[in-house]
Amino acid sequence: MALIVRIDVDRPYGQQGFVRHVASRISSDYFLPRMEWLRYLEELQTILRILNANGKSAYVFFHEELQSLQQKLGRPVTSFSKHGSGSLCLGRHHYAPYEPERYLPWGKQAGMKVFFGNLEDPQLRPTQDDGLLYFPSAFWLEPYWRDAKKFPIQWLLSEAAEKDVVLLLHPDNVTASPAIMQEFLQVIEKLETVVPTSL
Repeated sequence: MALIVRIDVDRPYGQQGFVRHVASRISSDYFLPRMEWLRYLEELQTILRILNANGKSAYVFFHEELQSLQQKLGRPVTSFSKHGSGSLCLGRHHYAPYEPERYLPWGKQAGMKVFFGNLEDPQLRPTQDDGLLYFPSAFWLEPYWRDAKKFPIQWLLSEAAEKDVVLLLHPDNVTASPAIMQEFLQVIEKLETVVPTSL
């Protein structure tokens, strides 16, 4: 079994530095053209370089509309995630409630193969329904989003050696914290990764 790396790119300009933080906020809530001089997606590039250097795979999620994202990529998108905690409104266009009973039928209708939910209990097992693989929860790498006492990094190392476990991370949080980066490196170096489409 293996680790399923899920990367959520919430802030394309990161959060370090006032100008980059504001640019991330504007790009999320309104529209901001891509600006390379502000080091667009720099934190994501750092994470992807680490993954590539270790021969690992990942899902990368940008919070955009499906048709827009497919047009930008020039190919179909077959996986999706729910953005946010389910209770906090995290942006102007953010819909806070977590309602998988609505997303699962939409995912099947849209031809999706994998749906990643945002629950915080990594012990919840995936299900498959009519061709759609559903991971209801994840091991959130950032310790402020998980019960770090119940689910320390050692739990992830042990569990992902025996079954598929989703690891959720946000590039700007990982690169901003030496402690989180150290745990990320430890996990990536020790565990195999996989990009599943079925059970």
